[in-house]
Amino acid sequence: MQDIESQIKEDFNGAGGETLYRLTNGQVWKQSRYLYQYHYAYRPQVRIVHEGNEYVMHVQGMSNGIPVRKIR
Repeated sequence: MQDIESQIKEDFNGAGGETLYRLTNGQVWKQSRYLYQYHYAYRPQVRIVHEGNEYVMHVQGMSNGIPVRKIR
């Protein structure tokens, strides 16, 4: 799978466990392992990349990536 570049469809409040992320391209991703990091942004740009054996979502303005898996 190639890198995915899109935008979060609504307000973004960071990572908190099993958070769902709805993207403007119609895809839905879910946090795949626990990581807590608060960061508020309105419809930030995201890039999802395959790193090792998982996908990581890099959100504009956040220093850490969020491990995710595709739901839809």
